[in-house]
Amino acid sequence: MSEATNLAGKTFGFLKVVKRSKVSLYGKPAWVCRCVCGRHKRVGAANLVNGTTKSCGCQKSSLCRTNVTHQMTKTVEHRAWTSMLQRCLNKRHRAWKRYGARGIKVCRRWLRFENFFADMGKRPGPGYSLDRKKNHLGYSPENCRWATRSQQNKNRMTLRRDSLGRYA
Repeated sequence: MSEATNLAGKTFGFLKVVKRSKVSLYGKPAWVCRCVCGRHKRVGAANLVNGTTKSCGCQKSSLCRTNVTHQMTKTVEHRAWTSMLQRCLNKRHRAWKRYGARGIKVCRRWLRFENFFADMGKRPGPGYSLDRKKNHLGYSPENCRWATRSQQNKNRMTLRRDSLGRYA
């Protein structure tokens, strides 16, 4: 951040920059800001610009609440969703070769947990897990269901050897 950059009059989150501070923060440029609550706070220029500091602190609890969208992080459904994304999108995941590397994709809508949960609903019971009806297709509302282990075993992809002993 250039020393010459003038932030006076600009708004960052709930803070409006009033003037340049005479005292720097850790040797870096700082600005005096007025929060929407009326308090003044000295903030480093970089923290304003990159969004690290958005208020004097009065908005912290409300900001935290707005970041929590579904409050279902520790549920079975959320774990199933996270696992699905990891298998398909994370090349370092142990199951990547059987999912993402094979072209198994997650539909765009399901990149948000709220949409996944709206389409799939709650898991019917403890013996159920996420299953794709057609193994060559990706994860989408049309191709997924909550299934029991026996349903999944009937639907699984089996590896067969060809005449040369290679897996086909």
